[in-house]
Amino acid sequence: MKQSGPTNESHQETSHSHTHHKQHTAFSKFIGAAAGAGIEQGLLHGVDTSAKFAMANHTSALAWIKHLVASEGIPGATARLYNGFGLALLKKGPMRVYKYGVQDELLEKLDESFGDAADEKFGPYGHSVLQGVAGAITGIMEPFVGFQVPDTLQVRQQARKNKAQKVSITEDAKNLGLRGLFRGSVVTGFGRNMPGAVGLFGGSAAANQAMGNEDHHSVTKNLAAKWFGAFLSLIASQPGDVVKTKMQVEQKNLIEVLKTITPQQLFTSGLLPRLAMSAKVGLGFFVIEGCMNWAKEHFGEKVESSTKVRDEALAPSKSFTAQFNAAKDKSKETTTGEAIHPPTTVDEIVEKMAHASIRKKD
Repeated sequence: MKQSGPTNESHQETSHSHTHHKQHTAFSKFIGAAAGAGIEQGLLHGVDTSAKFAMANHTSALAWIKHLVASEGIPGATARLYNGFGLALLKKGPMRVYKYGVQDELLEKLDESFGDAADEKFGPYGHSVLQGVAGAITGIMEPFVGFQVPDTLQVRQQARKNKAQKVSITEDAKNLGLRGLFRGSVVTGFGRNMPGAVGLFGGSAAANQAMGNEDHHSVTKNLAAKWFGAFLSLIASQPGDVVKTKMQVEQKNLIEVLKTITPQQLFTSGLLPRLAMSAKVGLGFFVIEGCMNWAKEHFGEKVESSTKVRDEALAPSKSFTAQFNAAKDKSKETTTGEAIHPPTTVDEIVEKMAHASIRKKD
C-alpha cells in the first residue's frame, strides 16, 4: 500500500507531461503520395501496360513483349511499354492523395462510430474489417470524382496494337466526349475498386495483425503483409478489371462486352502480369506508406500531446488481444492487489447481494 502512493503520483506526472508529435497536413499528404506515386510508376508502369494490352486484346502478355523486342528492339519495346506514362504520372499523385488520404479519414470516422462493435464481433481483426470497409467506400467513389477520365485515356494508350493506331490524348478525349470518358465508371467502382480495396487494405491489415506487427515495427513483415493484401486485391478485382478495360477500349456498354467475353477470359485475361503486379501493388503500397510517413515528419504540423494516454493512442504498440487481456486483468484487481472473481451464476449473485446487505446493516 505504501508503494502505491508514489507510483500514482509518478503516473500522474507522466500522464500530464507535454510531448510533441507530427500530424499530416494537406501539403505533407500531397508531397508523400506524389513522391511514392512517382517511384512506383517509374519502376512498374511497363508491367501495367502489358497487363492492360493482354486484357484488351485477349493475348499473352509475354508473347506480345517478345514480339515487340523482335520487331522494334529493346529501346522500341521499352518505349511502347511506357506508353501513357506521362498521363499516368500526372494521375497517380492526386489519386494516391485521394486513395490513402480519404481512406484514412473514413477509417477514423468508422473507428469512432463502430470500433467497439467491430472488436466485439471480429475480435482482434475488427480493425482490419474497418480498414477494408473504408477502402471499399473510397474505391467506389474514386471513378466518380474524376479519376475515370485520365484512366480511360491512359488505358486506351496502353491497349493500342501498333504505331498506326496512335492518337494524341487531346484528340482521343475530343473524340470520346464526356460519356465516353466516363464509360465503365460503375464497373470500375463496384466491380474492380471495391473488392480490390477490401483485399488491399483489409488483407494487409489482417496479415500484419496475424504476424503481431500491428505497429509495423518489422519492415519485413510489413512488406510481406502488403504483398499479401496486393495478391488478394488483384485476384478479387480481376473480373471487374477485364470488363472495365474492354468497355474503355472498345467503347461498348456492359451487356455488349459481357457477350464477347468467355468465363475463361474473364478470369484469366492478363492474369499472369496482374499476378506479377501483386509485387508492384504491394511494393507501391509499401513505398507510398513510407513516403507519407517521411513527408509527415518533414512537412507535417507539430501538435502537442498533453497526456500519456493520447500518445499511446497515436502510436499503439500492443495488439488488440494484449490490450483486451490487460484491461480484463486490471478490472479484476482490488486496491489491495487481490483478485476478485465476478459471480457467474444466479445463486452466486443472490449470495453476494445478501452479504452486501448484512455488511450495510452492520
